[in-house]
Amino acid sequence: MPSLREMREDIPVLAREILRRIAGGDAITLSPEAIASLQAYAFPGNVRELENVLERSLALCAGDRIGPEEELPTGVAGGASRHAGAGRSCRVFRCRSISIASRRRPILEALEKTRFNRTAAAKLLGITFRALRYRMERLGIN
Repeated sequence: MPSLREMREDIPVLAREILRRIAGGDAITLSPEAIASLQAYAFPGNVRELENVLERSLALCAGDRIGPEEELPTGVAGGASRHAGAGRSCRVFRCRSISIASRRRPILEALEKTRFNRTAAAKLLGITFRALRYRMERLGIN
């Protein structure tokens, strides 16, 4: 199977399918700029890396649309590749203007309602368990 670098035109279709699967059927979309950023990125990790990028982006997404500057890792949003000198920058996320407290509140409420059952809390929030775990780690919730 060819690498994603050789199939850039298939990235939007793959990304939509991966988002549909990890979002549990929710209507999460990618902005045209985000699609362009994904197509410009070299994806040294192939489809698995695309899936990881989308899962992280979904975890950071506050609404129903993923944009390049707010949710995509900076290396992907800039169209760079780790092999092209981006270094660790693709793993660094840009800060959002939403306060940490407002991001923590819904997670803590869901955890309290489910007696700290993370799987049930993720279902209640409408996200995957992995996305909840990532958000909890990022926000310092134990």
